[in-house]
This record gives sequence, C-alpha cells and structure tokens, in this order.
Amino acid sequence: MKRRTLWILGVVLVCVLAGIGTCGLYIYRSWPISVKKGERIICSDPKHQGNRILENNIETIEVPRSKAGKYRIVEKKVVCTDCKPVKVQCGEKVVCPDCGEVLQDATEFVSVPKREASQYKLIVKQKICRDCNEQRQTFGGSPKEIVIKFINSVKQGRLSRAQEYVKETVMLYGDLGLTRFGKDEFAQVCVSEFANTKIEIKKEKIIGSTAEVLIRNFTVNDWNFLLLKEYGYWRISGVRLE
Repeated sequence: MKRRTLWILGVVLVCVLAGIGTCGLYIYRSWPISVKKGERIICSDPKHQGNRILENNIETIEVPRSKAGKYRIVEKKVVCTDCKPVKVQCGEKVVCPDCGEVLQDATEFVSVPKREASQYKLIVKQKICRDCNEQRQTFGGSPKEIVIKFINSVKQGRLSRAQEYVKETVMLYGDLGLTRFGKDEFAQVCVSEFANTKIEIKKEKIIGSTAEVLIRNFTVNDWNFLLLKEYGYWRISGVRLE
C-alpha cells in the first residue's frame, strides 16, 4: 500500500513538473523580444568612397520569441550612381570658329566612374582654317571696311565681287520713298554713283548686329550705308540718302 502511494505521488509529481515545464516553455516562446527587419541597400563597388549604405530601411519591432526567426535584414547589393561607369570625351582638339571644321583631333572616349568624370577635360582650341582666313581677308572686316571694299570693287568694275558685300535685297531710302534692289541691280546703280567720284568716310556707328556708315560723296548726295551682321560678316542691307 505504501509503495503504491509513493508510485502515485511520483506520477503526480512527474505530471506536475511536466506541466510546469510545458507552461514555462510556452511562456518562454511567447515572451516578446525586439527584432530588426527590413532592407539595406549597399554599393558593391570596392572603390566606393564614403558610406557604402545607400538606403537603410530598417525598423525594430517586438514579436513573440517563437516568431523571431521569420524576421531578418535583407542586404541588396547594387552599383551606386557615382560608381556607375560613364563615357567621357577627353583630350584636345582644334576647331575653326567660322566653319566648325575640326583641324586637329587628339581626343578619345574613356569609361570611368561618374565620380571621376570631372577629372577628364575636353580642351577645344580655336584656329582659323585656310579657307575661312581667305574668306575673312576678302569679305570680312568692320562695317567701314566692308563699305570701302564694296565701293572699290564697283570702281574697278568687279561687280560680281561687289555683290558679295551686299544682301540679296537692298533697300534704298531716297526722296521718292523706298526702292528695293536685287544685289546685282544695286551694284549697277552704284557704278554711276561712285565710278569717278571722290569719297570720304564721315561716320561709323555700330549698335549690336546693325551698323551705319556715312559716306561723303563730293558730286552727289551723301550715302548712309546700313549694314547687318550675319554669320560673323557685315553685309550692306540698305542705303539712306542724306
């Protein structure tokens, strides 16, 4: 009888201890703990400068211990904007400022990280090419020089050359109002006006891309030439008789 009682007590004690253990385990697994979860984006370029973490979307939450394993920090590796390679042109080239022709090109395209792109320079130097230099000497110059070249060409009978100094249409403002001439007609009109006359430059006035050159003609009215600047060259666009 005594043995039976002890056996029963032992069984009860084991059950009690098992229940306590199960309850303790349940409490342990249910106890809230702090865990971190989210995504962290980092730059994978080994030459990255500064903090490699680009975005850190991490938060701390409390969850039952039994579920803590479901939450983790995920790291995503990318190449950041500053480390991504870009193509840049560097070196030196010589360009004609008038026609844009590349006279000398010692440039190349290289692929470098964007953060280093500013270290590579493209140097563009300007030099007048042979054709444009001849063009400038022949048809270039100040408004006053263009008018003189035009009149000298007219006096020499070089009307085709004279036409190069005027626009396609020339306006003549006189006592009879406004008259329009084509550049060939205008050159013919100027033959009779300047062929055997002495002229003198009285005034040159430049305002932006427009200019006026007043010519004293000792046999007829003074001519006030009106000029416009196009593509770097002055051209006669009209005349006002004074």
